[in-house]
Amino acid sequence: MKPAHMTSIQGSIRTAIEAEILSGTRPPGGSIDEKALAASFNASRTPVREALMLLSAQGLVHIAPRSGIHVRRPSAAELAALLEALCELESTLARLAARRVTPEMAAALMRSLAAASRCAKANDRSGYAKANAVLHDHIYDGSSNPVLVEQVRGVRKRLAA
Repeated sequence: MKPAHMTSIQGSIRTAIEAEILSGTRPPGGSIDEKALAASFNASRTPVREALMLLSAQGLVHIAPRSGIHVRRPSAAELAALLEALCELESTLARLAARRVTPEMAAALMRSLAAASRCAKANDRSGYAKANAVLHDHIYDGSSNPVLVEQVRGVRKRLAA
């Protein structure tokens, strides 16, 4: 078992790098300097390596021995496969949510859909993205299937990167 301070440092490093990848601050193919990260977090290289290994397992980082560490750049075929997987997973979540819908959930879904529609009509891309995320969160919650939701979120992260 790891000491609590190691886990929190490693978690902070992983969260920070993941946020940079998902926001585009660290673009696909971009190099990641392990020593510089350790210095910027005032940490040893061990929690940095652990964070990078977790990001690699998520498909966000590619670690090539003796070649370096880079933000993963998926191929066109992989992107197509990710989109296909996302469509299948989300359709399953929507089907489950439809079977399990409550009046409260239906009302929340309708409010979210209306908000997304307003933003789309106003050409408000940022507002639409937020409203669409809320709509999807309601569907995910309504499915009552945290295992599938975790898979969808993982695919979405890989696509966002």
